[in-house]
Amino acid sequence: MNSKGDKNKLSVSKIAYDKANPTAGEVTVTPQTGAAVDAVSIDGKTITEGKEYTLSGNQLVFDEEYLKNLEESTYYVTIAMTKGMAL
Repeated sequence: MNSKGDKNKLSVSKIAYDKANPTAGEVTVTPQTGAAVDAVSIDGKTITEGKEYTLSGNQLVFDEEYLKNLEESTYYVTIAMTKGMAL
């Protein structure tokens, strides 16, 4: 059983990408006990680990080239976890 307050967490609630000053988007995922990142999707479309994003430990980094090719807009990112609520 998880301790009280043990839940999946993100380091930020929003990532901004500026094409004039491009950098990869990075977030820290803190999974609850026994959980891991299962999948990542943008506006409901699953993206590919190793291509559109990388995951190293708790650091999830969106690929700069992938971000650069998105149209200017607001996108909703979902990080599905193997246990607990998605982020």
